[in-house]
Amino acid sequence: MLKFLIFCLVFVQIISCKHNDINLQAMRGTSELIHARLCYGNNAKKLYEENEILIQTGLIDTTDEQPPIDAAIIKIDNKEIILTKMKETKSGNLNIKEYAGEQYHLTITDSEKKEDNETMYESDCIVTIGNLKSEYKLTGRYNLGL
Repeated sequence: MLKFLIFCLVFVQIISCKHNDINLQAMRGTSELIHARLCYGNNAKKLYEENEILIQTGLIDTTDEQPPIDAAIIKIDNKEIILTKMKETKSGNLNIKEYAGEQYHLTITDSEKKEDNETMYESDCIVTIGNLKSEYKLTGRYNLGL
């Protein structure tokens, strides 16, 4: 009986680890708020054929007096949330970008790959707010609409 109870506790723990507390909503196309350079989606097919974007990164123009802001946009609860780039580092072949805004934090870890003569990214993305945390494995590609 004790083994069964331990098994159940471990099983519940495993399932709870895979649960995403923060649900990123798909956007159909890039936001008007940003000049999107990179777009991230669940896979290349969703990005190419359905234009389904979960995260977009690029520049936001503010005013003529200030340079553009490096930022990311995510959509949660039908609201586009702007996150400002706080830090970017390289570690081997990984590029790690950190963004923050409206109490959300986003970390994107990109690994570059070539696919049909196009640069693509396999990306681990972590979104947090307070004690809530979600992890996504996404595909990134350059926004060809620029």
